[in-house]
Amino acid sequence: MRVPDAAWRGVFTEYREALSREATEAPDAFHFAALSLVLGAAVARSAHIWSGWALHPNQYVLLVGPTGDRKSTAGRFALSLLSGDWVPIVKGISTREGLITKLGSEAGMSLVVFQEEFTGILAKSK
Repeated sequence: MRVPDAAWRGVFTEYREALSREATEAPDAFHFAALSLVLGAAVARSAHIWSGWALHPNQYVLLVGPTGDRKSTAGRFALSLLSGDWVPIVKGISTREGLITKLGSEAGMSLVVFQEEFTGILAKSK
């Protein structure tokens, strides 16, 4: 998937230019999605649109591709921007139940789940 040039504006342009100096082989689409996730997590519940009540945007980003196409590389680059403890980053969840439990325990907060191999979570639980 190609991200249109018109989408690379503002901080996205700055990020893309910074990545060009880092020599990463990850596709632009992965970097765009990963940065979008990080920015959404940073903004959290402070952004909303009014429609009779405050509607807060939620993002669920899953990078899908064959082994070795640098999905994790794009994720790690973007996550490096989230310094400190103000956005929890969860790694190493191994079951669907663990994912659901973690999502439920952080209700109303930003939460980033970084899972390098997601197929294990989708596999049938015992």
